[in-house]
Amino acid sequence: MHCEQHLALKAILIGLRRSGTIDRHAVKTIVSTLQETAAKARPNCPESADGLLQLADALAEGPAKTCMVEVAA
Repeated sequence: MHCEQHLALKAILIGLRRSGTIDRHAVKTIVSTLQETAAKARPNCPESADGLLQLADALAEGPAKTCMVEVAA
């Protein structure tokens, strides 16, 4: 289960995708930037880096692929 902040950000990006404000490429760029930031943060803040990578994975599996909201219990 993703944390509340991850679900909220995922829902916001899906809303932006649905409205046409951003496209898949924009979401993929956000994912890439999160991954780069995680790599830079890893030496000093491994827990934060893990959180950023989890968020990047969630966005790559959600808004980058579809405009549908999925919530798993």
